[in-house]
Amino acid sequence: MIIGKTPDGMMMIKNIRMQSMYPWVRRPIEFTDDEMNMEPMSLPDIEFNIEIEGRDMMPKIIMNNGKVEGMSKVIKPKGRCMERIEDDDIVCHLTIDGLRIIYEAISTNPDKKFNVEVIIRHSLIEMIIGKTPDGMMMIKNIRMQSMYPWVRRPIEFTDDFEINRMFDMKIKMKLFELLEEKAVMTKIEKAIEKSFLRRRP
Repeated sequence: MIIGKTPDGMMMIKNIRMQSMYPWVRRPIEFTDDEMNMEPMSLPDIEFNIEIEGRDMMPKIIMNNGKVEGMSKVIKPKGRCMERIEDDDIVCHLTIDGLRIIYEAISTNPDKKFNVEVIIRHSLIEMIIGKTPDGMMMIKNIRMQSMYPWVRRPIEFTDDFEINRMFDMKIKMKLFELLEEKAVMTKIEKAIEKSFLRRRP
């Protein structure tokens, strides 16, 4: 701003111009919501029988309309990424602790409908990152190294202790198998690519 004086000695602005400015867009926080685009993530149906030696008329469970919730919010790095000397690839470890897996379920013996909710704890994912010919980051490989699925719901499937124990064990085993399937890991990889790689400098 250039200030001068009028003939009668009064102050006046002679010139004013914007030299620099940083406009901060407060709203909307995001115009395109990549996080919401990848949520919820659908999962394949699960079906299993509960078998206990010497017992008949055991339950059969069918779980459908499965989905993953919270993927974009729970993906976090675990430790520092390390560059491999032999091929210049980068090895990173991630966790997805707090991830929610939800299913609608029906069973026979007893005949009932119920919801299944599983929370992932103590997870560790190994991710290998390479570069494209134009220098962009890309995921070359990803695998689940460990996880503990905690069955939050139902707290008890029946009032039978042995059946409840087998029910809990079967769900955990099926989820381990499910999360190792290529189709499911591909979805997780895409979620990590959106949420993790885009945050890397």
